[in-house]
Amino acid sequence: MFNAVLVADDSPINQIFMQRALQKICLRIDIAENGVKAVELARANEYDLILMDLFMPEMDGYEATEILRNELKLTTRIIAITAISLPGEEQKCIDAGMDGYIIKPFTTETIKQIAQSGRAKPVMHFESEHIFGDDELKIDLKILYALGDTTPEYISMMINVFTENMEPTIKQLYQLLADKNIHELQKKAHYAKSSLAVIQIDVMFNLAKSIELDCRTEQPVENIDVKIKQFESLFKRAKLYLNTYLETLLVQKS
Repeated sequence: MFNAVLVADDSPINQIFMQRALQKICLRIDIAENGVKAVELARANEYDLILMDLFMPEMDGYEATEILRNELKLTTRIIAITAISLPGEEQKCIDAGMDGYIIKPFTTETIKQIAQSGRAKPVMHFESEHIFGDDELKIDLKILYALGDTTPEYISMMINVFTENMEPTIKQLYQLLADKNIHELQKKAHYAKSSLAVIQIDVMFNLAKSIELDCRTEQPVENIDVKIKQFESLFKRAKLYLNTYLETLLVQKS
């Protein structure tokens, strides 16, 4: 639970959306309709998190952030929010003193993640309607689309089955490793790999394959533990991307 969050955004719709998304985890939410107001509020109040729109009247998010960092010497976490993803934009935000960057429209799940951790997920890009993600983690739904059923109901059902099954699978990987049940751990890694052949996430598939091989060749459990942690971290990011996919492209189709 946060005591206070500052939202700097000139769009009334975004203001209402973010207030609603944050209200269960924040005692007070202040709204600034431009960068000037954001600096004024930050000068007079203490905030646990600042969500900063990049393009606002009177003073944009870049200039406001530079004032907050350089003049007010604030160390408060500042997350950029923007409707446009331009080449070099994320680095420009970091250079201005921001801690993260997300694209509108974003999901309530993303807002909650940022509010809880203070970190934004990497910027999500689309290569095509069914290939999306970031430079490290790419999700490809071409197998689902190849079957011919591209209805929102079917795609949504398949994605939900994937995420709902992967979460307990990861817990089982940890438990089997703790029990030193390497034979069953190998089988469970193979099971995870098979799911990733349908919802294609190559970096996770290769990691599951590596865990399976480590079990077969009796590698140190410490090495396997590191890979399971990496696998879990990638899945959490993939889940955010999949949720974003469902709440944007599929909603537009329905």
